[in-house]
Amino acid sequence: MFKKILYATDLSEASLKALDMAEDISKRNNASVIVLTVIPEEIAWEGYYVPDLSDIFKKIISNTEQRLDGFIKDRFKGLSVEKIIAKGRPFEEIVRIAGEKDVDLIVMGSHGRTGLGRVVIGSDAMRVLRRSTKPVLIVRSK
Repeated sequence: MFKKILYATDLSEASLKALDMAEDISKRNNASVIVLTVIPEEIAWEGYYVPDLSDIFKKIISNTEQRLDGFIKDRFKGLSVEKIIAKGRPFEEIVRIAGEKDVDLIVMGSHGRTGLGRVVIGSDAMRVLRRSTKPVLIVRSK
C-alpha cells in the first residue's frame, strides 16, 4: 500500500516512537524511506530578532548530519533510505518535500503538549496535518 514514506524528525526523544512506527510500516510494505529533519532558517519574535545563520550554517549542517546518522543508525535495514536536511520552517518544509517527492505517507512525532503549551508554542504536527495533501500519521511520544 505504501511505496514511499517520509519520516520527519526533530531528532528529539519525542520522535523515537514515530521512528519505530515509520520503520515498522516501511518494512511491512518494503517501502523506500525519506528521513527529513529541518533546521529553522531564522528565529524571530516580536521585539527580538536573530539574523540569518548563514555564516555558521555549514557547521550546523555537519552537526545535524552526524546527529541524524546516529539517530537512525541500524534502522531501515534492507530498504532504500534518502536523508534530507532542509532549512526553513519545519511544517512548510515537511509539506513541500512530501509533495515534491510524492510520498504516500508522512510519519512524524508529536510532543503531546496540551493546553497553553500547545497554544503558545504551536504544533508543527498539527500544521502539517492541516496543510498536507498526503496522509499524515502523528505518533504521540507519551
